[in-house]
Amino acid sequence: MMHPKTITPLKVRYEFIEKVEKTGDYTVVFTLKRPILNALAKFTFKIIPRHGPANPEYLTREDPFARAPIGTGPYMLKTITGDGEVVLLANPDYFKGRAHIDKFIAKPFADQNIMAQALMFNAVDMIVLVNPRNLPEVQGDKRFVLQPYNALSYSFFGYNMRNPLLADRRVRQAIAEAINREEMLNSFFNGQGTLISGPFAPGSWAYNLDVKPLPFNPERARSLLARPDTRPAPTA
Repeated sequence: MMHPKTITPLKVRYEFIEKVEKTGDYTVVFTLKRPILNALAKFTFKIIPRHGPANPEYLTREDPFARAPIGTGPYMLKTITGDGEVVLLANPDYFKGRAHIDKFIAKPFADQNIMAQALMFNAVDMIVLVNPRNLPEVQGDKRFVLQPYNALSYSFFGYNMRNPLLADRRVRQAIAEAINREEMLNSFFNGQGTLISGPFAPGSWAYNLDVKPLPFNPERARSLLARPDTRPAPTA
């Protein structure tokens, strides 16, 4: 993965690894470039068989292994069509037992609305993400079972701290308190979600329940923007 000739956006996931050493038949030692929070979870990557890639040093998109990968999961790849449709067959040798569904076909869609319409017209059997605006239509159809789950994802505003105005904490706080996020949640996500206080989803172990989200308070936002900067000027 870290070889210069391996071209993949997943490479950034392994940049924290300094080196890897085999110290025994069943032992591998990873040395990291710096301390990493919850490092063990970052090592849940797939193991590529030695006989898989044509080149054992690096992986390219032209390698046959990239189009016909080998794994040890519950399903085996059968085909990938030119338009991106993936066909998987149950692996009879899966260590937890053969999967109950014989064949799984994953189809690409341009957007969530088209995917929801395909569900409504029986073109697909299941979708894993329903556009909040399509929820009433799906919920009202007795053919479907809607199973809510925590997606561990969030939407946010990212500030460019190199901008001197946005580098001021009061400006960022004023923007946060001037925006009615509850109204946005109801309008854009049909009320399906939670207002959070930081860059972690509520289902994450790292989410701090003691830190409350800033309330919608336009008057306070105005006062923050009107307040003079009392911080000492930098010295030469």
